[in-house]
Amino acid sequence: MTSKGRYQHNKYCYQSILRLASLPPSHPLAPMIDQCARLCPQYHLTTFHILLHLYPTNPLLIETIQSSSRHPTHLSPFTTTVLDSKETSIILDNLAATTFRTHIYSDGSGIKGNVGSAAVWIKNGITHCTLQCHLGKLAKHTVYESELVGIILALEIVHKAGCSMPCPICISLDNQAAIKAPRLNNMASGQHLIRALTHSALHIQKACPSHQKTTLQWVVGHRDVLGNELADTAAKEATRGASSSRQTLPLILRTPLPLSISALHQQHLSTLKNLWSLRWKKSPCYPRLCQTDPALPLDSFLCLITKAALTRTQSSLLFQLHTRHIPLNLHLHCIKKATSSCCLTCEAPRETVHHFLLECLSYDAHREPLCHRWKHLSQDISFLLSDPKAIATTIDFIHATGRLQQTLSELSNH
Repeated sequence: MTSKGRYQHNKYCYQSILRLASLPPSHPLAPMIDQCARLCPQYHLTTFHILLHLYPTNPLLIETIQSSSRHPTHLSPFTTTVLDSKETSIILDNLAATTFRTHIYSDGSGIKGNVGSAAVWIKNGITHCTLQCHLGKLAKHTVYESELVGIILALEIVHKAGCSMPCPICISLDNQAAIKAPRLNNMASGQHLIRALTHSALHIQKACPSHQKTTLQWVVGHRDVLGNELADTAAKEATRGASSSRQTLPLILRTPLPLSISALHQQHLSTLKNLWSLRWKKSPCYPRLCQTDPALPLDSFLCLITKAALTRTQSSLLFQLHTRHIPLNLHLHCIKKATSSCCLTCEAPRETVHHFLLECLSYDAHREPLCHRWKHLSQDISFLLSDPKAIATTIDFIHATGRLQQTLSELSNH
């Protein structure tokens, strides 16, 4: 198995153990996973024992993910409003001041490795009530979770006000995924928070029948909307540790929340990428490839060939140019497919990619369109092979020379 294959295997193993650790108690494997996490025998280890030994995980600390977030016959206690236009959302937010008698803004934030949430009740243009909650580290919780917690805090403000809260009620936030979450019924991280805010909204309706459905409304962030800016400021304070007193918070937030499998997976994936990057930089191939494109062999190369709209043959050619494993005489001589590494046309001692693209005197006439189009950048091999705009002209030059036409017969179809 290659080194990158080992990292991929590591990623999928950890992803699997997180999914097993988040199984609900009703699942047949859940008791077995709990037992394997607590006890590790000396002999006759099962696959679960090995995985939990390699990736220590406590199922009791991780969130539970059910097969569905709510019963399919239960209706959502919310009315959601998500507009396609940012400008229209600002106009609708201004109209909400007259349409809704109670307007609460919520927000979640993740800064410098910490996560926090806040809800601000705006009354007559000023802050009437604020609730804040510090969730913890970004390695354990996501910003999406903090947005859901912001809605829970807003509902707690409504719950504490009771029947004296003017109706109708609108909760505005700048995260569309959190607004749509209560209406979805799928297996996803954060189910415990979705169930909590749904239960809170139903409890409010039952306690005060005069309360209509609470409206969750999207408002674009960072556009000088007063309530959103106040909620954003309060959420950023919460990331730094500011939090309302324990008695004022809803019950679910008075104790630490279970760990998010999405956050744990992202943290593990980040660690693997860093390890792979360090290992790659120690590779003997790195000094050669980084001169052309330091991003290789990461996903940015896939983005590059997508932006340049290359065919499969052209993408193969580009990668060969990057790796120097291309049918020029220097490489062919190294693999004993050519008797000499000399250039066939100008008899230079080494026919490298750099020589072929920039130096070979036999191709000066074919190189003129490159020089005319890109001026001094035409002498930068990194630019010619890594900029989406320059790749097309580089391929035109290679096609015009005919040097690789026999090997890449489809090159003209770009």
